[in-house]
Amino acid sequence: ASSTSTTDDSDDNEQKILCGIYTYEKRHDSVTAIAETWGWKCDGFFAASTKTIDDPNKPGFGAIHLPHFGAEGYFNMWHKTRSILAYMHDYYLENYH
Repeated sequence: ASSTSTTDDSDDNEQKILCGIYTYEKRHDSVTAIAETWGWKCDGFFAASTKTIDDPNKPGFGAIHLPHFGAEGYFNMWHKTRSILAYMHDYYLENYH
């Protein structure tokens, strides 16, 4: 009689979570704190912002500027959120669930 194993030790079925936040330039000081508080628990983390920060010595390092339709402001969050979801789809769909 042959036995068939139902356990899969490969990483092919492993669920990977991508976490993203949206922020703006004046709040870049919080990006590092958020990444260190709970962002590290995610398999991937990014901060969508009004400005890209490439310098590791500056607050908000790793923030990605994502343009969106309309003005920057509280009452236009849907367009910013839609841009973030489109960015996640375009760049991370194959790597995260």
